[in-house]
Amino acid sequence: MLNQSTDRRSVLRLAGASAAAGFVSWHDNTLAQKTSPLRTRPTAQRPDWPVGHGNPARTGHAVEANLTGGPELLWRFRAGTGSGQQSPLIVEDVVYFSAGILGTSALIALDLADGEYLWHVPLDFQPFGSTPAIADGVAWVAGIQGDIATIDLDKQDVIWQTQLDTGTSSSPVVDDTFVFIGADDDVLYALDRRDGSEQWRFAVGDGASYTMGPSPALSDGVVWFASSSESGKGELFAIDAGSGEEIWHFRPDAPGLHTPAVRDDVVYAGSDDGYVYAVDAASGDLIWQSEVGSINAAVAVTDDAVLAQTFNGMLAKLDRASGELQWHASTSGSWCAPVVAGDLVLVGSHDMGKTGLHAIDFATGESRWSVLTGSMYAPVAISGNMILVTDDASVCAIRLSEADDLERGTDGERSYLTSIAFSYEITEDNEPIDPGNVLPYGGEELCATFDHAGILYETPMDVRWLLDGEEVVTRSEPWPGGQTRALEVIRNSEGPLPIGTYEIEIRIKDVLTRTGLVTIE
Repeated sequence: MLNQSTDRRSVLRLAGASAAAGFVSWHDNTLAQKTSPLRTRPTAQRPDWPVGHGNPARTGHAVEANLTGGPELLWRFRAGTGSGQQSPLIVEDVVYFSAGILGTSALIALDLADGEYLWHVPLDFQPFGSTPAIADGVAWVAGIQGDIATIDLDKQDVIWQTQLDTGTSSSPVVDDTFVFIGADDDVLYALDRRDGSEQWRFAVGDGASYTMGPSPALSDGVVWFASSSESGKGELFAIDAGSGEEIWHFRPDAPGLHTPAVRDDVVYAGSDDGYVYAVDAASGDLIWQSEVGSINAAVAVTDDAVLAQTFNGMLAKLDRASGELQWHASTSGSWCAPVVAGDLVLVGSHDMGKTGLHAIDFATGESRWSVLTGSMYAPVAISGNMILVTDDASVCAIRLSEADDLERGTDGERSYLTSIAFSYEITEDNEPIDPGNVLPYGGEELCATFDHAGILYETPMDVRWLLDGEEVVTRSEPWPGGQTRALEVIRNSEGPLPIGTYEIEIRIKDVLTRTGLVTIE
C-alpha cells in the first residue's frame, strides 16, 4: 500500500514514539518534484462577524468569505459546558464567545489565528442561547434569567449591568443609540447603550402567552421581530427603532415564526408549520410563502436565494423572488441556522453519529464535505477563509485553503504546511488516492499527506494522533528538511483501524503548526 521500505518504517517507529496497544506511526519525506509556492501571512485584517448571523439584518450571508480548498480543523479551545448554544463572534481578528454554567460563566477572547487564550471577563449569570453583540469596542451579553451586561473589550471590565423583567434567550442587536432584545414576558426592550436604562418597550401580548426566543433584526431604522400568540399563531412585527411605535404586523395562519432576516425591502421568516414567508418590509403584505418543512431557526438570505434548515434535517434553497424550491439537501437533524459563504452553505448538526459542520454546494445542493466536531446548535461565524464553530463543549476553527497562509515554527524563515489530505492509499510520489474527511471502515493504515517548505533541517517536530479525543500515538523527531511532499502514517498492527474520529497534531518547535481531522465510519 505504501511505497516505503520495511526497514525505513521500523526505524521511524522507534524514534521517540509512544503508542497505545496496536498503533504505530511514522513520517516520510519523498523528494517529489511538485512543491507549492511560499505563502506569506496576510497583513490585512480579516472581515468582522460582530453579531449573531453576521449582521444586524440577520441575513447569514458572508459576502467577503474566501472559502476555497479543503477543510482542516486548525484549532480547538475546550470551553466546557454551556458553549454550544451561542455563536462565536469575530472582531479585529479576535474570537469572542460567552460560555459556562452559573458560577463559571464568562465572556472569553481568543486569538483567531491559533486559538490562544487572551482573556476572560467573569459573568454572574448564565448565557444560554443568546449570542452577544459587539460594536465600537463594546460587547453586550445576555443571560437566561434576563441579565444584560455591557463589557469594555479594551479594559476587560463591565461598564454596566441590568436585568429585564423576565428571562431571555434572544440575541441582542444594537444601533448607535439603543440595544434591542426580546424577553420571555412578550416584550421587546430598547435600552440605552450608554447606561442600560430602558428607553421604550413594546408588548406584543398579555405577558403569559408569547415567547421571545427569536432574536430581533435591525435595518434602516426599523426593528423586526417574531413571536407566537396564545392561540399558537405566529406574528411578525415592524417597530420604529427610535420611538418604539408599531409600523405594521403580519399574522399568517401558522404557529410560531422565528428570527427574521431583512434584505432589499423584504422580510423573510420561517415557521413551525413548515413555511417560509416573504413579507413586504414597507407594508407588511405577504409576497409569497413556500412550504419546506418545520423550521425553528433563522433563514439565510443572499442576492437571489433563501436558505432554510428544517428540523428533520433537510436544507432547502428557495428562489428569493418567487419562493420556488431550487433543491433539498440532507444535513441530519438540526436547530442550527444556515450560513452562506461563497459557493457553500454551512449548517451544523446535532444528529447522533453525524454531529458537526456540513458544507453543501450552493448551486447544486450536493454535499461538499463534513467536519465532525461535537453537537452544534448555533450558526457558524465566518471571517475570510476561517469558519468558527461552537459545539457542546468547545470552540473550533476550521480553515479552508489549499496552502497555509500562516508563518511560524522556524527561526525567521518563511514557512508553510499545506492542508492535510487523508486517505488509505497513496501513489508513488505520495499523492493521496480517494482522499476525504470521512473514510469507510476497513483500512489498516491512515495516510496524512501535505506539502511543506521553509522548515529548517532538524527543527524539533512532535506528532500526536488522537482517536475520539484520546491520545493513541505520540512521536518526537527532528524535521528531515527540504522542500518536499511529506507523509504521516498511523497504523493498527492488530487489524483495521477502529471506527471513530482521528485527529493529527503537528508541532514545530513546540508550536502547533498544523492539525487535521478525519472520521472512519
